[in-house]
Amino acid sequence: ALLLSVSNLVKRSEVEATLGEEPLIYEIRAEEPGLDFLKSRKQLEVFGYEVRKLLERLRVTYDHTREIHLFAAVPAPVAIEFGRHIQGYHPIFLVYEYHKATRVHLPTLQVNMHSRERI
Repeated sequence: ALLLSVSNLVKRSEVEATLGEEPLIYEIRAEEPGLDFLKSRKQLEVFGYEVRKLLERLRVTYDHTREIHLFAAVPAPVAIEFGRHIQGYHPIFLVYEYHKATRVHLPTLQVNMHSRERI
């Protein structure tokens, strides 16, 4: 699983409950996650740098057809920055949406599906 905790903290216990197991977890986390985190272009650039490092690690570690479960609490510019760096040779990401009322994460979107076609 991949957790992006920028505008809020993604709780590991909820991720484990959603996946029904204790997954191997990678995480990019703001030092102090919160709605006011993103204040400058420089912060977005630093996030992009961290994403590129992590995506390279995932590419080397996992087959590009492997699904990575993505749980993100991020503002729109951060989500766009993450998506900009995904290439066909990266793993497939199954993106989960958090439903606050029920405190449940539900799978909503698969990203990078075209990588399966390159096999």
